[in-house]
Amino acid sequence: MKWQVFIFLGWMISVSVVAQRKETIQFDSKEHDFGIIKETGGLAVHRFEFTNFSLFPVKVVAVTASCGCTSPDWTKEAIEPGKTGSITASFDPRGRPGYFNKTIEVKTDADASFYVLTIKGTVSTNGEVERFKESIGLLQFISTAVNMGRVKMSSDWLYKDFEIRNASREVLSIKNVTLPAYITLDFFPKQIPAESQAVLRVGFNPKKKNQYGFIQESISIETNEKEEVVKALTFFATVEENFDNLSSEEKAKSPRIYVDNKIDLGNYKGQNIKSRFVVTNAGKTPLKLLAVQPNCTCIQFDSLPEKIEAGKSVSIYFTFSGEHRKGSLQKFITLYTNDPNKPVERVMITVFSE
Repeated sequence: MKWQVFIFLGWMISVSVVAQRKETIQFDSKEHDFGIIKETGGLAVHRFEFTNFSLFPVKVVAVTASCGCTSPDWTKEAIEPGKTGSITASFDPRGRPGYFNKTIEVKTDADASFYVLTIKGTVSTNGEVERFKESIGLLQFISTAVNMGRVKMSSDWLYKDFEIRNASREVLSIKNVTLPAYITLDFFPKQIPAESQAVLRVGFNPKKKNQYGFIQESISIETNEKEEVVKALTFFATVEENFDNLSSEEKAKSPRIYVDNKIDLGNYKGQNIKSRFVVTNAGKTPLKLLAVQPNCTCIQFDSLPEKIEAGKSVSIYFTFSGEHRKGSLQKFITLYTNDPNKPVERVMITVFSE
């Protein structure tokens, strides 16, 4: 008798769970971004798959697209419990340049409300549009990496222009930017017309940042869009010493760096490896180590000297950790100095992680 009660209670619980489920069928994803597609490239097709999580067969009874440019198809037979079906959306890009965002409403015989699927993307009419390969919402970029390249520490404000594009059919407004004090962003124009290009002008003040070597920062742009309002960009720059005004006499008395350019650590077997490389100053004035930067967090330094006196050598000790890294590895340590002949030197670290 007890087992009958337990079976009945289990059945009641399962019915209750199904009753509380908001969606009888569940889609793997309700949105698909085609990215940039060619107007002459034919239909853009995507299949949305779903699973019937109810205890009874479910049938799709109606599928309606928001635009005649989108043709839906779907599984016509009833979907048994635990089985899958699909909705296929075909978008025709002919005569529809620019950004698109279309919806498809799906009605089943088990739900009172509709399921809404979305397809979006940008239709390219020529190679000019195809240059903008990265999109965040309606704003397109040739690249979301803003690279200022190599700059001199003695510089005040430096500026570089980057092309951007409004892929929508409405005016796009810049509402806000988030960035550090030594970086500026300007837009020309600030109100970007529909399906038009604009200029993003990035300003950078190395003296205000006051850091040598490779610099990476996150910056963000907010627009008046309804979705994907915030656009995250990555800022890069490499700051070096400026030797443009050195006289021939000053250059003759300058420091001279010599460094072990390659260190082989052998095999990594789970234990951290401690090693070193030697930096020698063969010049006539102190060698300043303006920045010493590894390209991997797997390399940590014990300590770093600020300068090396003329005619002296210093060992720089470091620890390598190969955790979660396998196979033959190459890592680099970059040294930025006040040697006008070799302001940037690199040390290659090789190791095999078992």
